[in-house]
Amino acid sequence: MIEEDSRRTVRILSDLVAIPSVNPREGATDGGESRVAGYLAGWASRHGWECRLEEAVPGRHNAYVEIPGTLQGTILLQTHTDTVETEEMTVPAFSVQHDEAKGTVTGRGVCDAKGQLAMFMAAIEGVVAGGHPRHSVLLAACVDEEHRYRGVTALCADLPSGCIGGVVGEPTELRMVAAQKGVVRCTITISGPGGHSSKPDQVPNPIAGAAEIVTYISRTLQAELTRRSEPLVGAGSIAVTTISGGEAINIIPTRVEIQVDRRTLPSEDPDEVWRNFRRDIENRWPQASVAPPSLIDHGLPPALGSPFHDLFQGSLATAGGDPEPIGVPFGSDASKIVRCGIPVVVFGAGSIDQAHTPTEFVPVAELVTGRKVIESLLTGGQSHVAL
Repeated sequence: MIEEDSRRTVRILSDLVAIPSVNPREGATDGGESRVAGYLAGWASRHGWECRLEEAVPGRHNAYVEIPGTLQGTILLQTHTDTVETEEMTVPAFSVQHDEAKGTVTGRGVCDAKGQLAMFMAAIEGVVAGGHPRHSVLLAACVDEEHRYRGVTALCADLPSGCIGGVVGEPTELRMVAAQKGVVRCTITISGPGGHSSKPDQVPNPIAGAAEIVTYISRTLQAELTRRSEPLVGAGSIAVTTISGGEAINIIPTRVEIQVDRRTLPSEDPDEVWRNFRRDIENRWPQASVAPPSLIDHGLPPALGSPFHDLFQGSLATAGGDPEPIGVPFGSDASKIVRCGIPVVVFGAGSIDQAHTPTEFVPVAELVTGRKVIESLLTGGQSHVAL
């Protein structure tokens, strides 16, 4: 049985999960993010708050809810409304199921990141029930985080002046994430003339070239990256994640493609990383060409010491959490928001290890504690919920 302390958060989460919002990737139709935005608009209207729906991608809408505070300045609470695919799930995707023995709830998005959105919404309700937040609050629910982060890009073009800091909702096991790695993803194509498989010695085989490149990346380049690390995030990494090619079993292929995922350090320029990588590969293997990145994202540098960071750490401590900042290897919308000059942290319930999995779950107790942290943040260090 879900305790009264967590009932409202789980009820909101159940409503959100019941709205399918799988990212359509490059599809032309809305996967459901706009329906989630509509749910937020109805929620805001019932409380008398303003909600704006903005088309960030054709047919796909961000939702911005504004809650007035008593002091100047705005605190941004931001997360995303899209989820990854559901085909491999072994628990119901669009229905929250409660496992009483484990103290968890399951469903697509409960961890990444509808649980964080429900946590934000319940915290705002709790604060307003006791008065007003100290600073105004902008709750931003954005599309497309799981693909090309076009939702947060639209948000960054429309952020209010006077934003004193932001919390990006992602699963961090209730730790304050102050640094993240960036990413560069690209495709290498290895080409050849092709030929009959009975005469393999007469033409270069792109598969053999691809094997050499994969070995070079996984051994030489990865070893080089481990020699340099940065605070909170450690060393960069590089991995070959897909390989495809070949026309038939009796044909020497004309092309092979491999895709590469390179995780960059916060101090690295992703564009420069790609240019150097392309030059290195194409110089070593003239039959190879490196395409422009399919995805490129900066890291989140560990910029601590701002009044907002101090306030958030104090809020974590007030709720009984660990205020020591950490870094993570995965990316989020935070790296875009911080480039607008706003101090930002990444925070939320659940573990990234459960995001995107067939049995995605989040501990209910973490949703409750996370809500207390956000309430404390919005009230300047005082939680409205008994600890």
